[in-house]
Amino acid sequence: MKNDKNKLNALPTVSGSAPRQGRAAPIPRPQIEGYEIVDQLGESGQGRVWRALQLSTRREVALKVPLVSLLKSRKALTRFEREVELAARLKHPNIARIYDSGIYQGLYFYAMELIEGTTLDEYIENHNLTQRQILELMSTICQAVQHAHQNGVIHRDIKSSNILITEDGQPHIVDFGLAMTILEGDQHKTVSAEGEVAGTPAYMSPEQAAGHHESLDTRTDVYSIGVVFYRILTKSFPYDVNTSMYETLRNIQETEPLKPSDLIPRLDSDVETIVLKALAKEADDRYQSVAELYHDIDCWLKGMPILARSDSSIYVLRKLILKHRYTSTVVGLLLVIVIAFSCVSFQLYGGLCRSNDKLEETNQSLHQEVEEYMDLAQQMSISRFLEQWHEDRYEAARTIASFFGRGSREARAASFLLSQKPLDEKIPEFRQGLSKSEMCFGQYIIAEHYYKDKNWQEAAGAYERCLSHEAYLKENKWLSAQVKSRLYELGKKNRIAETSSMVEENRP
Repeated sequence: MKNDKNKLNALPTVSGSAPRQGRAAPIPRPQIEGYEIVDQLGESGQGRVWRALQLSTRREVALKVPLVSLLKSRKALTRFEREVELAARLKHPNIARIYDSGIYQGLYFYAMELIEGTTLDEYIENHNLTQRQILELMSTICQAVQHAHQNGVIHRDIKSSNILITEDGQPHIVDFGLAMTILEGDQHKTVSAEGEVAGTPAYMSPEQAAGHHESLDTRTDVYSIGVVFYRILTKSFPYDVNTSMYETLRNIQETEPLKPSDLIPRLDSDVETIVLKALAKEADDRYQSVAELYHDIDCWLKGMPILARSDSSIYVLRKLILKHRYTSTVVGLLLVIVIAFSCVSFQLYGGLCRSNDKLEETNQSLHQEVEEYMDLAQQMSISRFLEQWHEDRYEAARTIASFFGRGSREARAASFLLSQKPLDEKIPEFRQGLSKSEMCFGQYIIAEHYYKDKNWQEAAGAYERCLSHEAYLKENKWLSAQVKSRLYELGKKNRIAETSSMVEENRP
């Protein structure tokens, strides 16, 4: 009995005396000092939940007491105490808070925040949510579960009925009856024995279904969130759960989930990738934390590339282009180049894979083509930028400049040309940031500034100095053509000026 009292001292608030061994109070509506029971809200595997009025604060609460049949079970009461202890650690707007707990006349109880709402299943059924609204809902759920993990608590029973949605559309995590701790030093990490299955079968992770409690970690909750996510998207489970307990547990461990796109033809491929990664059978193949899952959902909501597919450069490029549709001219061209390159690469690879020597040669050739395509894209981008800048379309020029790589020569050139500082002040700063191999390009950009200012003499001198970099211009044909074109234009202007001068001199 002394040990029981010590355990209860760890609860948020304890009132009443310890229960007597073997005593239970099998009454329909419990009588607990300090509370007025109104009606029953629901019942779980561990206890009944009542709507009650806390007399000291005059607020309505949800009062949970163990089922009468469990009052004689030391294990069940230990689990009940554990639920209160772990849930009391959590202070998050989307997790039901614990207000009070204790024992009154042999009856364990705890009072928690009353969440007026419906279960996630009912909410989805009653609201025609868009794909985006579903992901926004899952994003909030992930943040709440991640808060629990950061405080060392694994829920172990995340399911639709344990997520209540209030009228304002906010989800709330409830029922920590099967929760366990992952903090070092915590005693009684779980009251489930190895090999015992604890939880709701349809939402269990494979390791949970196998009864491997010692190997459970936060990735178990990741899997359960994946099942919830799958279900609210497709209105079905990833595999057959309408069968015997044995078959259901075996399906969880062995049967691969049916692709959501087979049930929802227009489902976004990134959303499917997120769901299937959360449902990976092996824990190492899943998101390694709920924070990673939340990150990908948040990236999808912002139109950014997701972590689960970040190893594809073409995919990342496509996502960035879709996010910045305003600069469709430059980005569209770059997308076409990348897609065309991918098709050519695939065809070349398929034709030469029979020979290792030829394959190596082809790979080298493709790498060279990539560099050429990227150079072409950069040249077209800076050309488009200069065109907008010369025509005083500064907003469009800034938009194009936002796509230049940070620290690249193009980005530094754009910053130099768009700067409002005096020219004699910003030229030294610009040159200082250029490497030796970039001096020719830098000279060309300075010449462009003179050209826009109609300072023809200084512009001509700057373009002439570009020609001194013969080796560089030989490798950079685009820049060579730009410099020679400008010099031709300036020569033409000079000839026109000389002709006008001669006409004036010969005029009687």
